[in-house]
Amino acid sequence: MHFFKTAAAFLLLTASTYAQIPNYHYDFNLTFAEYEARATELASTHRVSNIHGYVSGGETLYSASWERIPANAPNRIVYVGQTRDEYLGNSSWNTAGYQPLVVNGFSNGAGEIRYNFIWEEKPDNVARNYMVIAISRTELLQKVYEYGTYSPPWRPLWISSWANAATGIISYALIYGHDVSQPGDTKGNIFAMQVGVAQTADAFQEMVVSSAIRGMSPATVDVATANGVPLFTSLWKKTAEVDAYPQWSAYREIDRESMEARLEDGVQKGGLLRSLVAYAKDGEDTQYAAIVDNLPPPVKETYLPGQPVRPPITTTTTTTTISCPPTTTAARPTTTRPTTSTATTTTTTLRTTTRAATTAKPTTTAKPTATTKSTTTTTKSTTSEARWFRVTGVPVGPKKIGA
Repeated sequence: MHFFKTAAAFLLLTASTYAQIPNYHYDFNLTFAEYEARATELASTHRVSNIHGYVSGGETLYSASWERIPANAPNRIVYVGQTRDEYLGNSSWNTAGYQPLVVNGFSNGAGEIRYNFIWEEKPDNVARNYMVIAISRTELLQKVYEYGTYSPPWRPLWISSWANAATGIISYALIYGHDVSQPGDTKGNIFAMQVGVAQTADAFQEMVVSSAIRGMSPATVDVATANGVPLFTSLWKKTAEVDAYPQWSAYREIDRESMEARLEDGVQKGGLLRSLVAYAKDGEDTQYAAIVDNLPPPVKETYLPGQPVRPPITTTTTTTTISCPPTTTAARPTTTRPTTSTATTTTTTLRTTTRAATTAKPTTTAKPTATTKSTTTTTKSTTSEARWFRVTGVPVGPKKIGA
């Protein structure tokens, strides 16, 4: 397990300087040491918003994203590679004024289930979030349904999925609470959110299409690879009128080069990277999925081929170029790596080459724990499931949750 504590940095920036700081940074295929170096490098301007663990060539690696630190940002605490027992030992953060913001479960290079967490300091006037981990698909949908009958309802805020490398069984983690992004939400609002659970790539794409038509926006996506097949779990929220043109882009099943091109386009156009996932697929190199908000897509990338639901919308826009070129000339391979890794100060994309004069936030970390390569093989078959879930039903009596 590795621990970080970050605080919001106080920056003396002019308006022109601030405009040159990109909304997000990202990186792929990082060892823990490389992730630690990257997080330290960005600490004065950006904070970790998502970190996803996966295995490539038998080695535990991470993809991560950072968002620009807003004014008066609350403190965050980041844990990387925790066991379930370590998580339970640190769950006291809930009583210390912090609440769960992001969770990612994954099977590491030794076939062990580990977790990445981001905890954030809770404002006094905001209701607390809660979290459950390592639950089944049935338990996940039961909790989404039950909590949606409360008044006011408790909604899913983040969902993660992962597969056990030995059995192929998919488990889930759920963060839930009052959704402050929808202050008028009520228990009778059956269109407030939707969840897609363990969907095939085609089923997930159909959900992208139908959700866009219904005015839904993706909050997060995760991918669990079971028996070599990637299965997508996603969370959607109602943010627009029916048939409104989507103001977000959702990507899946694309290689590193294509993913980098789309994320670079997103940062140049002022997008917000909500979710970035790397995952394995049988017989292919590592693939990627992502959600970028504030980035309206071309029709061809949003809707199913041959099935346009409306004519293309032509708009005239002016793009302001942000200067944040990469500092490396070649990407690292994604399938083979040396057995010993050292921290590096160069990555592939979105490097900030000029910074305002600030004092970087301190970061406390633990050294990585050595692991061995997994020798297990998947033997259990997994049925691909694609399901819509809408909050319906009758009220239930009060329950004590999160105790």
